[in-house]
Amino acid sequence: MRFALVCGRGQRVSTGGRPVAAAWGARPSGGALRVETSASLPALIRDSWLPHLALGITGHRATNPVYSAHAAAIEAALDALFARIDAICAALPGRRGPVRLHSLLVDGTDQVAGELAAARGWDLAIPLPFG
Repeated sequence: MRFALVCGRGQRVSTGGRPVAAAWGARPSGGALRVETSASLPALIRDSWLPHLALGITGHRATNPVYSAHAAAIEAALDALFARIDAICAALPGRRGPVRLHSLLVDGTDQVAGELAAARGWDLAIPLPFG
């Protein structure tokens, strides 16, 4: 699986902790690795794109005894974490898109996180598990 962290200007800056050459294959002989920039994107995407933070959440279902015993503490911890994320994002310079939470919204931790994120105006990305 190939993946990369892209900075706000559209440059690939990391490959998930692995060395770039190992993650993306060997360097072309005598040449440098290619760094993709936002200049190579279509104008419509390049001109409207804003950097954003995307988070994923997973946790116990509501029927799990561990979740049931600690539901209030889990909600409080997520609320505090999301408040901290909002504070950090608000302090960043420049324009940015909304924070996006990826979740399957399974009953339990996922739904609590989804409700808290929606209350903060975050985007929700909910993949449907087909297959």
